[in-house]
Amino acid sequence: MTSSDLWDEETAEGYDDTSAEMFAPQVLDPAVDFLARLAGSGPALEFAIGTGRVAIPLTARGIPVTGIELSRPMADRLRRKVPAERLPVVIGDMATTTVPGQFSLVYVVWNSIGNLCTQDEQVQCFRNAARHLSPGGRFVIELWVPGIRRFPPGQSAVPFEVTDRHVGFDTYDMVTQRGTSHHYRRQDDGSARYGYSNFRYIWPAECDLMARLAGLTLEQRMADWDGTPFTSESESHVSVWRKPLDAMPVFLETERLALRPFTDADVDDLFVLDSDPDVMRFVNGGRPTGRDVIEARTLPRLRHDYACLGTRGYWAAEEKATGTFLGWFEFRPLDEHSPAVVELGYRLNKAAWGKGYATEGSRALIDKGFTDLGVERVTANTMTVNTRSRRVMEKAGLSFLRTFSGDWPEAIEGSEHGEVEYELTRADWEQHRQ
Repeated sequence: MTSSDLWDEETAEGYDDTSAEMFAPQVLDPAVDFLARLAGSGPALEFAIGTGRVAIPLTARGIPVTGIELSRPMADRLRRKVPAERLPVVIGDMATTTVPGQFSLVYVVWNSIGNLCTQDEQVQCFRNAARHLSPGGRFVIELWVPGIRRFPPGQSAVPFEVTDRHVGFDTYDMVTQRGTSHHYRRQDDGSARYGYSNFRYIWPAECDLMARLAGLTLEQRMADWDGTPFTSESESHVSVWRKPLDAMPVFLETERLALRPFTDADVDDLFVLDSDPDVMRFVNGGRPTGRDVIEARTLPRLRHDYACLGTRGYWAAEEKATGTFLGWFEFRPLDEHSPAVVELGYRLNKAAWGKGYATEGSRALIDKGFTDLGVERVTANTMTVNTRSRRVMEKAGLSFLRTFSGDWPEAIEGSEHGEVEYELTRADWEQHRQ
């Protein structure tokens, strides 16, 4: 149960109109520019996504965005603008609701973290952000600095806008740090309309402590999206906290290897790996892969989650002793909806060849698959002339099954000899373990 106000149908319907100044290019563009730089190739997750004020233009930059929104009417308003397949939204509170995957950026804008009206929920919000971040990913909030210094003695309210169309002021409880924003808006017929929203204000230093409790470290703080320095006179702040790169969860460990999920930080290592003609010899004849292809196609494929396995199908391989990136292993279901048959594969940099890493990682994945993941059969393919990989398959316990003609988009040296398939069934694996 959340302490946040739940915005109703009427509020959602008029939200974009009453907040029109926040959609103005001079206000919105700097925010989108800043978030796009931090997101890189994404993906990004927005807490309290609302009607999509920030998420929609961010998506237009080519960055995949997912949203969490408490108010279904607000999400419905967003859905009129953008279809679900382009910008998915999960209904729930930002303190506890989770979505699949990891993100290079999690953000919450325009004071929305203050909608959580208890300190415990705000702490949980930071933890929820950290939970969704990939190692090296960033959590960004845009938040106002409470204006309580303006209070004369005995006063409990302070105005934040006074115009001919709108009068707004905040009332504060200094003990609980809770408050209420009061809005009086003049309608076209001359009548006035009253609305309010509750909040809990957070000082910047308190935000930093919440971030530390979530395992995040402050990277930068500015007064606004344009990068104005934050000072004691600033009335707002944009703060960025980062998840440490060494916070990477390990999927599987062997004596010498650690297999972990891929993150955006692996782009450079993947580019080096796929630029080696010897590594790519039996993949495409030795051609390097462009960095743009790695960012747009390779990395999303390597980070894909397979619900039937409860995990991913590809893992970055590191040397445990040094943390050196060695390449990757594949253990991917051939059917998206069933873990019964998985394909085993690997791609290691040349410095790791001849050291037994491929066999070591393959054996560990096979054991985990049959033991924990519900796998019934492991299959592996390679070119007939790739004798090194064939030897790894045999040492990992797989047996030759067949030779077949591969569906190559273009012929490369040796492809005229076809491909070979090896397999290992659960029954054979269990028999060999006896």
